[in-house]
Amino acid sequence: IVGAYSTSNSMYGVIVMFLSGIVGYLLNKNNFPSAPMLLSFVLAPLLENNMRKAFMLSGGSLSIFFTRPITCVLMLIFLAFICTPVVKAVLKKARASK
Repeated sequence: IVGAYSTSNSMYGVIVMFLSGIVGYLLNKNNFPSAPMLLSFVLAPLLENNMRKAFMLSGGSLSIFFTRPITCVLMLIFLAFICTPVVKAVLKKARASK
């Protein structure tokens, strides 16, 4: 508690610490892995800075993510990762109803 308070000399750090502890406890109790959450906290600032740079270069246009072949391939891989669980769930539900 002292460390959370001493970083900014305000109760904000202490409140964030307690809320993070509660969220962590609830996630742990419901068998959610903690490694992806920690990884997201580490990588989020990097992603945010690079997205800001990309949007400044493109003038705020999303087309920068689809103009080069490598970005198109990476976006397709990303969409496959996102859509695969949804498609699997729909197919599993369809097979179960037969």
